[in-house]
Amino acid sequence: EYLRVTIAPDLGGRIWDVYDKLGRRHLANYQTGVRAYNAGFGLNYTTGGIEVNYPRAHSCTTNLPRETCYERYPDGSAAVVMSEYDRIWRTRWAMTYRLYPGRAYVEQRVRLYNRTPHDTRYMYWNNCGFVLRPNTRFIFPEDEGAMHGQEDTTFSWPLWRRHDMSLFRDIPPQALGLYYLNAREPYFGYYDHDDEFGLVHYADLADVPGKKYWTWGTDPAMMER
Repeated sequence: EYLRVTIAPDLGGRIWDVYDKLGRRHLANYQTGVRAYNAGFGLNYTTGGIEVNYPRAHSCTTNLPRETCYERYPDGSAAVVMSEYDRIWRTRWAMTYRLYPGRAYVEQRVRLYNRTPHDTRYMYWNNCGFVLRPNTRFIFPEDEGAMHGQEDTTFSWPLWRRHDMSLFRDIPPQALGLYYLNAREPYFGYYDHDDEFGLVHYADLADVPGKKYWTWGTDPAMMER
């Protein structure tokens, strides 16, 4: 067993903690208490861990309790299944978190059900928070991104105006968000050069093509969030 995963069914079914037993460290931003503030569509954004929600990013149901069940499989793996009936578009979605013996990753399987005879719309959102230090590096294989909230403004990546935007110590003090353009590789992540560890997300681009970078910046007033 390499990982210990803590899930919070009563807080939107989010992954509260991913703990590396060999390295004795938290891979995602671990919080000892619930810290919520007004952001997103539901005005109930919670920091830390890995947030999963549907049918919108930071949706109005982000922190609502999920229906929960558990599964065990013949290969020794086990899973927790979170699901919800979406009252906005009258659809249903389910998230399965699965751990395998001898493997150091968490598998997430998402299933969406349209319970109506009509076409509908949705956005699936998976948001991981982690602790930033000067030598933390954002790893994205793309070469261009569009600014959050000003999508007609684009940045080259990782170098922009002589700044290495992938290295936290080199970014501007204000908050910054980028949507990556022309994704060609199925992964992204971060790496802590000081402690020599990181986390990577891998998914089929045909299913999950979107990637986003977000930081509150280096302004102390913003970092308090």
